[in-house]
Amino acid sequence: AALAVAAYQLCFFAGIRRTGVAVGTIMAIGSAPLIAALLAWLFLRQQPGDRWFAATLLALAGGALIVADGGDLEAEPVGMFLAVGAGASYALYSLLSQKIVRTVPADLAAAAVFGLGALILLPLLFVTDQSWLASSRGLAVALWLGLVALALAYVLYTRALQSVPVGNAVTLALGEPLVASLLGVLLLGERLTSAAW
Repeated sequence: AALAVAAYQLCFFAGIRRTGVAVGTIMAIGSAPLIAALLAWLFLRQQPGDRWFAATLLALAGGALIVADGGDLEAEPVGMFLAVGAGASYALYSLLSQKIVRTVPADLAAAAVFGLGALILLPLLFVTDQSWLASSRGLAVALWLGLVALALAYVLYTRALQSVPVGNAVTLALGEPLVASLLGVLLLGERLTSAAW
């Protein structure tokens, strides 16, 4: 699970760097439920129902409309492959975490998985530019991302895996682009296209 968390970070950011945020995000987030359902079917014998298929297709279509702005979207093959690799890593993390929370408390599982994932990625800290952390804004962003967007979100997600099937949990996570878009409008003054609305 920790390797999957680390792989997700590497694949996601490398993917969006090559394809752009819109395509990379929708490929990563959009592929995750399909891969999670396949993994759950193969390894846990959990078969998704018709409601899951309908909900997943609607969520994927909605996510595509949110990120589609009518402009030129870049479909760079390696970037798309990396983004789908991020989706597969997220699906694998979800599947393995669900198995972990059957034997240990969810908070401990999340802390262990993400702590080990951070240790795996620690060498990157020494070969990348960290100067942005020296500013108060950079530090505030890092704390927000680390404590709220990552720690709190994944503790809650890991708790949910105790009772929600993996395929459903990953599909419900497709609400992320919707929430991000609404926060962008409400807090950052961003504008959505009519298709996104």
